[in-house]
Amino acid sequence: MTANRHPNSDAAPYREAEDERVRRLTRDGVVEHFFLRAHGSGAYLVVAVDRLDAARSALELLPMYQAGLLSLSFEELAP
Repeated sequence: MTANRHPNSDAAPYREAEDERVRRLTRDGVVEHFFLRAHGSGAYLVVAVDRLDAARSALELLPMYQAGLLSLSFEELAP
């Protein structure tokens, strides 16, 4: 999954809640890997779910997405 932060959006008020949500998804085994973009405009997440809609359901609860600061892009990968 790719998360793209919208230009000129102020993510600071949401950062702590966002970090906690990602940590919880990692502890729960949903997020396997998390990579921030070097320039800070988004992230790449590798998620381990059986269905694409399960990934959407989990990640659309991210606070920055809920606040309209992120767009999410999902793509299924094969081993």
